[in-house]
Formats: sequence, C-alpha cells, structure tokens
Amino acid sequence: MKYIAEIHNAREVCLVGAANLTFWQARLAPDELSPANIGGQAELWLTAVQLKWLGITFQELSVAVRLEPIAASPPSVYLVSAYNTSRVLAWCERTCFQTPYQHAHVAVHAEQPWSFELRHDNTVTLAAQSGRVASSTTVDETWTGTIFLPATGARTGRKFFHAQLSGLVEVAPFDPSSARLDLRPSPHHPVVQLLADSQFTGSEWRARMNATHARSKTYVAS
Repeated sequence: MKYIAEIHNAREVCLVGAANLTFWQARLAPDELSPANIGGQAELWLTAVQLKWLGITFQELSVAVRLEPIAASPPSVYLVSAYNTSRVLAWCERTCFQTPYQHAHVAVHAEQPWSFELRHDNTVTLAAQSGRVASSTTVDETWTGTIFLPATGARTGRKFFHAQLSGLVEVAPFDPSSARLDLRPSPHHPVVQLLADSQFTGSEWRARMNATHARSKTYVAS
C-alpha cells in the first residue's frame, strides 16, 4: 500500500462504545454499507488526536462506525464526521480528499486521566473523561484497514481511503462510576445528535502517546 502522508508522534485517545444497531443500519443503508453486529449493537469509535504536519500543530476529532467484515477484505469503518482545529487543513480534507471534515475547537489529553472535547465557540457539545486513573493493559498494535466516506451529491461511486494506525496502545474499560460522557446536541455539530439518538455509551478507552498515522489518497470504487 502506498501512503501519501505519514505522521509520527501523534497523541491519540479513542473511546470505543456501543450504539443502537437498527439506527446505524438505517443510517448507512443509503451508502450500501452495514455496521458490524457486536452482540446486537453497533460499535462506534470516537477518536481525538493531536498531530503535527508540515510545521502545523493541530487537533482532530472523528466519529466512525465499525463495518461488517467482508471475506478476504481488510477491516473497515465508516467515517461519519470529523473535525480539525485548522481551517486550512479542514478545507484541504474536504476539497482534496472528499472527507467530511469541518473546522471546530478540539481538545485532547492523552495522559491519564484521558479526556477530549469538541466545542463551538465556548460551548462544549461533546466531552469525555476517564475520571480516576484506570487500570490498563499496554499492547503493541497496528490497525490497517479501509475508511469509507459519506456520499456527496450525485453518486459517482463509493469513496474510500486506506489507513494504518500503529504504536503502543493503552487499553482500559470505561468505568461509568467515575468516567464522564456528555452529549449536548448542537446544530453546529450534527454528529452529537446522532450519538444521542442512537444511545451511544462508552465501553473501552484506547490511548496512544506516540502513534503513527498513515493514509492513502482517496479512491472511487468503480
């Protein structure tokens, strides 16, 4: 696989969680994709990352749905929405790669207690925090897969790109007795309403202090 961008030393916090499967089946049906059935629920990944590329330090937050595996194909997810603290990079993502990025304020803390938040001006619309320091397990893990993108305008084929995320990852359960997850739907960040409507709940934290993110160009399926 040829990657057009590779960023090292990324700091990453991912909250894995469950949501209503029927909701996401209906949501992904127009794109002819199926969310994975994990114990009767859909699995979502809320990921906040701090990166530096071409001398620009920025933060990102994305929401993705794990997809049903297809035989002999790499694992895959559907990128529901994404945000970048750099207006220029958000514009580049939309224009050059057809990804659903918007400009927004994102904060991420990749050391325990882990946390991230999404804001519009001074209003927090999405916030997650692990609370007290969690007992965790560290593994060296590489995820290589396909990221499918929402359709835009007239159908010209399904868009996707390939990605690889690697590095030591600290894994811990989401403890509802001490952790916090706040969803405050806002017209500025519609994805938060989707999380609320699908009854998203956290299940696991996954954090990397020194990750490598690589991605390919965006392809259009024939």
